[in-house]
Amino acid sequence: MHLCPGWGWGLIVGIAECAKYVRPDIKIVGVEAEGSACLTSALKRKKRVALNREKLDLFADGVSGAQVGKEPFKIARYCVDSMVTINTDKICPAIKKFLKIHAPWRSLQVLKR
Repeated sequence: MHLCPGWGWGLIVGIAECAKYVRPDIKIVGVEAEGSACLTSALKRKKRVALNREKLDLFADGVSGAQVGKEPFKIARYCVDSMVTINTDKICPAIKKFLKIHAPWRSLQVLKR
């Protein structure tokens, strides 16, 4: 199984397509923030969906988007096996943990907040 962020959608479909080429049996799971899960919505409805930009959850602004692109959606339909959404309460500790492991000098700044 490979977990991949859903934002940008080019990243997830690029990784998914390559991974499926090398290992067709691999499961690709996309991850999106609950408040901006347009790829999740699109895959459920089997068509591109435009979320209301005014209501997007911008906490995870780097991974927020209102609509998945045409080409990434075409590829995601056959390469992405499932999607999960996570809320802000799960994103915050994950960021802190990531920084502690991969950038300990930066984690001190984040943990003080």
